[in-house]
Amino acid sequence: MFNKLIKFKGKSEVANNNIMSFQLAEAQEIADLLIERIEQKISTLKDLESAIDKKILIIERLLQRADSIKIPSLTRTDKYDEILYLKNKGMKIEEISKLLDIPAGEVELFLNLKKN
Repeated sequence: MFNKLIKFKGKSEVANNNIMSFQLAEAQEIADLLIERIEQKISTLKDLESAIDKKILIIERLLQRADSIKIPSLTRTDKYDEILYLKNKGMKIEEISKLLDIPAGEVELFLNLKKN
């Protein structure tokens, strides 16, 4: 910066004003570009925040659903009680089978016997 000031020393005041005006305009242009980029980044961040908020809501709903079908394993030790409990919660035979690690045929047989 001092080198530029030294260069200005030998020139006329009008020339110095013109050079400084040009440099000021150039600095303003750069500042405007930077502000535009920052505003774009802010807009992108707002979009990301909105998408994250939506994902959080979905996860919260899924967690609530999962809580509603949790198996209280300490109170339900008998696998047949657990089958009935899960079926009453609306789970399908295949889901119960996978969750309890019991063949689907056994789950289906037990539920059919319980109906009769």
